[in-house]
Amino acid sequence: LAATSPARARLLPPGHAPSRPSLARSAQPTDAPPSVPTFSWVHLQQDLERACVCLPLLASNMCDAELAALASLVERNEGIDPALGALRTAALLLKNAAADKSKGVLRADNKALRSKILGLDGGAAALHALGFRADVEDPEQATTFSLAASSSTAAALAEAVGKAVARVVALKDAIVAVGDSNAPQAAQDALRLAATYVTNLASDAANERKRRIGAANKALASRLLGASGGAALLFAAGFAPEPAEAPEAFVCALPAAEVGLVAAVLGRADGIWAALAAARGGGGVAGEEAAGEPSPSEAVTSVPRFATLPLVDALCAGGAPPGGADMQPKLAKARDGQAVVLLCWQSASKRWSRVGQMPIPSTSFAWAQTLPDGSEPALSIDVDLGDGKLLELRAGVGGGDNEYLAAKRFIDANWESLNNNHLEEIARKVRAAVGPVLATVEALRDAMEAQN
Repeated sequence: LAATSPARARLLPPGHAPSRPSLARSAQPTDAPPSVPTFSWVHLQQDLERACVCLPLLASNMCDAELAALASLVERNEGIDPALGALRTAALLLKNAAADKSKGVLRADNKALRSKILGLDGGAAALHALGFRADVEDPEQATTFSLAASSSTAAALAEAVGKAVARVVALKDAIVAVGDSNAPQAAQDALRLAATYVTNLASDAANERKRRIGAANKALASRLLGASGGAALLFAAGFAPEPAEAPEAFVCALPAAEVGLVAAVLGRADGIWAALAAARGGGGVAGEEAAGEPSPSEAVTSVPRFATLPLVDALCAGGAPPGGADMQPKLAKARDGQAVVLLCWQSASKRWSRVGQMPIPSTSFAWAQTLPDGSEPALSIDVDLGDGKLLELRAGVGGGDNEYLAAKRFIDANWESLNNNHLEEIARKVRAAVGPVLATVEALRDAMEAQN
């Protein structure tokens, strides 16, 4: 999301810019308690109160069973948007039924009802819990749902579900902001700590100690409050500062069932990040063309007689391979004819790069690159993030690395332009590049044995 988006602006504390966490913030003497970042907690509390997420939902006539049904709806469906859409629809149905009793009877074959609520795992149970009773014992087999509650109760429930929607939206926005404004590991650490606080409380809601987190807690200060957007995530999860001006602790006053709803949303964070990355599509990651991604590369599985291979200089002078596939491997002869050279077409930089070579006769492949720490051979991939500036991504090919580790290193090294939401997209590109290269090396080894 853009740093200036309304959701982002609402959730980031004033003066807390969407940037990588400052190292100076955590650079404190080891024998001194960590300080709480000086956010404007009062301003943040006012923002979230305007969003109607600071008041317990039980205060609005929503019982434990109803909240548990909503939490189950979140837990049982991928991502968060389907459940969020179901909650919004349920609030509207309750509001309409409160205003007009005839609208309290719902047909199960209604397309909108089926797509928004009944088509979801746990959707019928949630509708039943909110007062719409099925005409048969099993809600999944119902033909109609009729609201049994009075108009006033329906109106109160509509308000409560609306607050549940606000809570879920605030949590979703906070999760997105943390993922957008931190390096991946920092975002994951902040999320895991927030989820730990909430799930610990959900498992023992009567334990007052679990409802209170000391402001001097080192993990809280460094991993959650030290992350950009972490304060808003903690606050959206129900932990409010006490006192607001100079917090000594963060206290959760939410009832157990609502804590369960918060835990369910936090448990969907990975899905939220993945859905956002998919919605953003090819965000300018390595080698994408204006008209779309180039065709995938293919391994060289049929190696001709080495004497017929082009010289390296001739291959490089010939330009792009047919189809212009990014990281397409090709074989050529070294200038002295004493080795077979493997090259790849880098579509981001429009050039051939040397991957390595195999001396003739030999079956030992010498890779041209290694990982930055020298721990294993690597494949180098040119990357253009859309600004015309070329970057290098190195993926290990010695067995100790994998596409996710390579993607994470690249994101961490380029945190100004990339974030956690790009992890799967970059890992997919690494897989697409490494696979054909390794297969080509194996084919070359087989050919070397056969021809010598």
